[in-house]
Amino acid sequence: MEKDELRGSTSPKEEMPNPGPSTEVSSDVETTPGASTPAEQLAPVGSLNRQKTPETGQVAIADERIDEEATDGTVEHWMVVIGGFCGMFASFGWRAGSGFFQGYYQQNQLRDYSSSTIAWINSVGFFLMYFGACIVGPITQRIGPQPLLLIGSAMHVAGLLGASWCTKFYQFFITQGVISSLGASAVFFISVQTIGRWFERQQGLAMGIAASGVSVGGIVFPLMIQRLIPKIGFGWTMRSVVLVLLVLTVTSNVALRSPPEAVTRRRRIRMAMPQDETRQAGLRDRRLLMTIVGTTLFANGYFVVLTFLTTVAHMRGSLPVNVLSRRRKLTNDSFFGRIIPGLIADRVGSFNTMCVLGTLSTVFVLGLWLPDSGFAGSVVFSVTFGFTSASTVSLGPAMLFQMSELRSITRNLAVLYLVQSFAGLTSSPIGGALLDVGHDKGALYLQLFCGLMTGVGTLMILLARHWLTQGMMLWAKI
Repeated sequence: MEKDELRGSTSPKEEMPNPGPSTEVSSDVETTPGASTPAEQLAPVGSLNRQKTPETGQVAIADERIDEEATDGTVEHWMVVIGGFCGMFASFGWRAGSGFFQGYYQQNQLRDYSSSTIAWINSVGFFLMYFGACIVGPITQRIGPQPLLLIGSAMHVAGLLGASWCTKFYQFFITQGVISSLGASAVFFISVQTIGRWFERQQGLAMGIAASGVSVGGIVFPLMIQRLIPKIGFGWTMRSVVLVLLVLTVTSNVALRSPPEAVTRRRRIRMAMPQDETRQAGLRDRRLLMTIVGTTLFANGYFVVLTFLTTVAHMRGSLPVNVLSRRRKLTNDSFFGRIIPGLIADRVGSFNTMCVLGTLSTVFVLGLWLPDSGFAGSVVFSVTFGFTSASTVSLGPAMLFQMSELRSITRNLAVLYLVQSFAGLTSSPIGGALLDVGHDKGALYLQLFCGLMTGVGTLMILLARHWLTQGMMLWAKI
């Protein structure tokens, strides 16, 4: 029996003989009387634009009306973005701002431990934030996102609440490093995945707005902790943080929902069209693998700069107040560096935007951070690099969404975050070792390593783009 879900007959009024071929409709698309194709059923208003194909003479239905139906501007869509913003604020935003505890624990509860031992709390936390996607992804495909989002929120809140009573290293490691991080991983992964399943045309902007929650968390939580601890103590400060996280996670649980069947049907039909062949990329596809590895290498360089920016500033003799100023400028500009590139990516393509921003990030590392250009040059680097490099959080998933079928979004995201988990785990030890080896030359080896990671990562993304366009469309939107 012949399947033809997207094309109609050239003679709609002609009677079909009983023994002749008939048109089958896919079982996951609901049929309605008077509609001969799934595309017609999903477009109740307007008229279809039909064109005869020269090879078969059959009528191909253009996707103009499906494009109209694919608008991403409904209230439900932007409620999902709000939920994603709150989820990333509570999960990765907390993790981005938790570096404060390294110095605090070393001077207070864990003063008898070495700094390298205490650093395991944060390093393992970063690792589990990404590695947890391997656990969350497959389970989400079986039971849906809502149960895991609720469990992850409860673990994140309970872990940090338990940390407010901790006094021993193993207690902080279990509550803050493991339980809270695994819970935050579920909240973060489901926030990213849900936006990818809802949005099609404005994925870059939606991901950028949601990912800006990471920047807001990286600003709010350190300031909150630094100001509250001297006034109310460590325990009540952590409980105050838990209250903020509770509000954020409740909001994300209410706002984040799986898309309705009408949205998924539209996307299934669009992904079956010839112009969407790039979405067929599987895990063995070199384009997908190159994108994942390139994004991971770029993120590795980004993590090293985030971790050692203040250390390098101290080595160059900056005052503590100037060091804090640079850190805040890097975090503040990463807020705009997640929203604006996402908006641009929707116009010119995620790959194109990421290639340009990755190249600029490499230039800024080697041209502004590598030379000791004083306080002014360091501030310029913090502002420019903070803007261009932060795009990896939002554009990395957006590039994967562009290459993934609806059913493979969860799997491909899990693979991306699995690979990036090892980058998060190894970036700090590698950076510290490079500082120790090249201490007589300042931070030269560390800075060259950062430039190498961002540069090679960008080249790999550029190569994936070249393969996607088959090297023939330099200005293609991709």
